[in-house]
Amino acid sequence: MKRSPCISLVLLSTLSLTACDSDVPGMRNEYLTLQDCVQDWGDAEECDENGGRFFGPAVFYDDNDHKHYYKSKKHGSFTPTSANSAYTKALAGSHSKAVAQSSVKVGGFGKSGGFHGVSS
Repeated sequence: MKRSPCISLVLLSTLSLTACDSDVPGMRNEYLTLQDCVQDWGDAEECDENGGRFFGPAVFYDDNDHKHYYKSKKHGSFTPTSANSAYTKALAGSHSKAVAQSSVKVGGFGKSGGFHGVSS
């Protein structure tokens, strides 16, 4: 019986895509102005503009160590939210300037993955 290499490739491709799909749900705060975002995050570098709206970094909860992290553009890594004193102060005092939250997926291969999408 003759084997087809196409079937092996299709199976291998499916397994590879499944292995990469380790998205972690998170949230991004939305702000009316850059200043509001900076007030919550302490640095304009952590804020993004998209269509006249401003967004803080994606924040997600790690079930393994029970901590919240954010994808820091300034530090180039996932950082515990507790390490950002401006964000911690805004949340603790209920003084956040966020007007909405959007869900995001942070994924790839563990904590080294990147952003995959944003939805409201």
